[in-house]
Amino acid sequence: MSKKYFLVKDLVLSFLAGIGIGHIFSLLVSAFIIKNSYGVVVPKFSEMILGNEILAATISALICGVLGVVFYLTSNIWKKEEWSIIKKTTIYYFSTIIPTILAGTFLKWFNVNILSLLIFIGIFTLIFIAIWIIMYFIMKEEIKKINAKLKEKKV
Repeated sequence: MSKKYFLVKDLVLSFLAGIGIGHIFSLLVSAFIIKNSYGVVVPKFSEMILGNEILAATISALICGVLGVVFYLTSNIWKKEEWSIIKKTTIYYFSTIIPTILAGTFLKWFNVNILSLLIFIGIFTLIFIAIWIIMYFIMKEEIKKINAKLKEKKV
């Protein structure tokens, strides 16, 4: 199979993953913030789309899908072997938080004011750090296993 096939497959899967993660996000918001009420989209966003919930949900799903593609495409930053881990982390962080803030602003995930924006950035950053730490230790273990196999072959 060609590289083009795998790229298209990965783009489609990342788009669908973005939709899925966006839906999980809306479920969590409904369960823990709105409580006892389910909303596919934030009510303010639905109001912005003139109360058409189907259209609002469709637009939200498309934007979440695009975010999934953004995260997939920016993951190529980690393949840059000549870059330091700090450079990769910084570029990846800003390459993902900026589109996420833009999507969140448009979809009314938070009020457009400094405090709400700072809280959103704080939550994003905490999640980013947690995932980064988990991935760091997973990769560290994989490197140990690879080094152990290389040592066995040298002996």
